[in-house]
Amino acid sequence: MTRIQSLQKLLAVPVAVLLALAGALAAAGPANAATPLVVNAPPDGASVDSRTVQFEGTGTPAGVVKIVSDDTDDLAARTTVQPDGRWATPVTFAWDAPEVQHLVIMEGAPGEEIVQATRTITLPAVDPADAPLVVQSPAEGDVVPSRTVTFSGTGLAGAIINLLGSDDTPLTEQTLVGEDGRWSATVSFARDADVQQAVRVVQELGAGDVTSVTRTITLPPPSLIKLESPTDGQTLTSRSFDVTGEAPAGAHVTVADLGGAPLGQADLAEGETRFVIPVRFADTADRGQGIVVSGQHDGQDLNEVTVHIALPPVEEPTPTETPTPAPQPTPKPTPKPTEPPMPTEPPAPPVQHPEPGIPQLIAAPVITSPVAGARITDGSTVTFAGFGVPGTNIAVAVVPTSVLDLSSAPAGVQQSTGGQRMTRNTQANAAQPIVVDSDGFWSVRLSLPDGEYTVTAVHVRLDAAGMATAALSEPSAPVTFRVAATPAPGSGIIPPTQTPAATPTATSRPATDTEALAATGIDGHGALTVGMIFALAGGGILLLRRRHAPR
Repeated sequence: MTRIQSLQKLLAVPVAVLLALAGALAAAGPANAATPLVVNAPPDGASVDSRTVQFEGTGTPAGVVKIVSDDTDDLAARTTVQPDGRWATPVTFAWDAPEVQHLVIMEGAPGEEIVQATRTITLPAVDPADAPLVVQSPAEGDVVPSRTVTFSGTGLAGAIINLLGSDDTPLTEQTLVGEDGRWSATVSFARDADVQQAVRVVQELGAGDVTSVTRTITLPPPSLIKLESPTDGQTLTSRSFDVTGEAPAGAHVTVADLGGAPLGQADLAEGETRFVIPVRFADTADRGQGIVVSGQHDGQDLNEVTVHIALPPVEEPTPTETPTPAPQPTPKPTPKPTEPPMPTEPPAPPVQHPEPGIPQLIAAPVITSPVAGARITDGSTVTFAGFGVPGTNIAVAVVPTSVLDLSSAPAGVQQSTGGQRMTRNTQANAAQPIVVDSDGFWSVRLSLPDGEYTVTAVHVRLDAAGMATAALSEPSAPVTFRVAATPAPGSGIIPPTQTPAATPTATSRPATDTEALAATGIDGHGALTVGMIFALAGGGILLLRRRHAPR
């Protein structure tokens, strides 16, 4: 046997096996092949007599059939082929849909549909006067993003549309269906309205010709914080402004920037629903800013209101040219021959502070609010504000101006000795301590009864117990103002007549004409003047801004 004959015998069996398998596959193929989709109705190019058209045909059992508009790609209908290979589905076209419709019929898994057939049909024309009432927006069960909702749809041309609540109360004014058969109406639901709303849309045309459609929608939670100013997109004229609005009585309202940094807060008393929160942006802040107003009430978070604002540019001071006078020679005294030359005195050394670590006094703080001579008539709450050295503590003394007149001062306020510790009973806003911020700004609010007052401020050092142990600066220039408003009950003001008389000690000295009150135990340069500030607290109010962070 030759080598070629042996190879032919080896190949003979595999070839026979392959031929047998091919025959088996060919026989099994028709039994497993998918049934091609067939559209039996409507025929292509048909003119139908209704805008509800029945589509039907045959296909692969359990296959998914989709009918899609070839003009808009909108899904018109979807159905599944029955086990017997038949499928059918109605398609309803809107009354204002074009009369000529181009449709494609597809079959297959989602994303793998194959176009199996196309149909072009002509729908009957519809007069707008014969159109039924249709609510296109919002859809049934919609969760709307706002409590102001626009309802729209189609109806009989010239008909009256009413939107009614669940108790048939009109929710808005009547509107008319236009000549094109379209209508729309907007409803603003109250802040305290229920979240779930059922709105009945009623169409009326002539006596007894009434149709209606009901829509159930879900509103957003009640907006319990209402912001009045600033408004969204507003360009402000100052970098210091008030944030005003309304919130539930007893609520805690906070203002923060878009990054979450706190800018201010307010606690509303029972029966008080209006808030006014002073806010200030630093000169280095960008002009484009935003604020977020939020709050809590009865342990529940309130809604957030965000507005975007534009700050004014920082005005650079315009330098003024001052003519420089011509230097005049200063004659020097000529010493007598028998006398030595006159010695020149060295310049005075800087004022040294006796406390270690404080080489000299820092600059006095400045009070910018209220201004001197101000008359406050729009309420008994006075805002004291100004500038100081960042990171330091500020002591502010507020006293009736009459106390400064020794001839009319009540007994016991002419002298005071010893350091005075600040407690929750003598501080204003003790629960919310503040220091001079990084921009050098400080402020505090206090309710005062009617009368004339004088206020001054000083930088101080506090010990761990809250004791003012050292004056770090000279006091600010005093500012006199008048309050002409009825004070709120329970404001916590300490009247001058409630100040107990202090007992003079050997360390105190009598007041002079320019120093109405004696020192109070604060050591260091300027102690007499600074001591006057703390002594004033005996006849008025002493506000301490603590270094500790708020809790």
